[in-house]
Amino acid sequence: MKEINSNLMKIAFFSKKAQLVFFQKIIEDKLIFLNSLSHRYGIKFLLSLKSLPDVSLQELFLKYEIDFESSNLKEALPYNASHIFWFNPPFFDPEIKKKYPRAVVSLNQKKENLNGEYALRINTSFLGKNSRFGLYVEDINFLMDQKIKINGLHFHHGSEQNTNLDYKKMYLKALDLVKMFDLKEVKYINLGGGLHELTDTEIKELCSYLSKQEKKHQVIFEPGQYIFKNSGYLTTKILERREFGEDILLVTNASKLNHLNWSTPKLLHSGEEASTRKVKIYGPTCYEEDYLGCYEVSEEFAAHSMNEGDILLFSNISSYSANLNRSFNGIDKAEVHIVGSH
Repeated sequence: MKEINSNLMKIAFFSKKAQLVFFQKIIEDKLIFLNSLSHRYGIKFLLSLKSLPDVSLQELFLKYEIDFESSNLKEALPYNASHIFWFNPPFFDPEIKKKYPRAVVSLNQKKENLNGEYALRINTSFLGKNSRFGLYVEDINFLMDQKIKINGLHFHHGSEQNTNLDYKKMYLKALDLVKMFDLKEVKYINLGGGLHELTDTEIKELCSYLSKQEKKHQVIFEPGQYIFKNSGYLTTKILERREFGEDILLVTNASKLNHLNWSTPKLLHSGEEASTRKVKIYGPTCYEEDYLGCYEVSEEFAAHSMNEGDILLFSNISSYSANLNRSFNGIDKAEVHIVGSH
């Protein structure tokens, strides 16, 4: 942790902007683990491009045999076309099949006059997890009358707060649908994203379980949040300090609204004392809810490390924040750094 903090302070010292920093070594360790599972259990892993913080990491993922999933053509454009394995568009776009004829494309809704091969995204309401995406059983009946081949089944929802049991239920649901509709041409069962709620031991157990089932279908996961978990950090400088009674209010150059979408920043601070101060940290935009959070820190840290010009460090930064990074209200976008890349 000392080495990480040292790197973060060096990056922050020379910039007037907030910094989103990702450590390649932490990411690569996850890729090595997933690659070992892929070879041992035959599971395929994809990365959703919306979770990739920088295009420079593309080659690292390909090194460990991880291809990409995209939501639309524009998102896929900067990447190696031969490694765009799956498209999961939120609305139907006929151009995807024309430009990426070898990619698997999910259908999220009923459509008429279709032809070619498609995967079906299945709504996960059977898990008690509601989603606006995905098909219901009656929709599959409708699509069976179309002139299409169904080559995959895809389960995906929201923030993917799944357990091992949830993934097993999705897999068994897929087998039920294959049998119910006689889907003989299904090659892929994509169980979606996440895995970040599971330990490495639980992930290994899940892959082992799936490998012992029938061998007709390629099982796929999209573990973007798992891969980037614990690799992302924020550095920010304090622009202003005020005190309101017992509380301290700080304004920083990092904006929750602009730079930290899908992140819940955890303040890194030192000092263990019985006496603490409550610190509320805000972003620099003229928006009431541009709020990073409320933190309790030691009296010493509050007095000596939380003044105008001081640098604050945060962990638990999602890779999605890098893609959602913006400059609303005249505030500069955060700089994105990949530490350890060449």
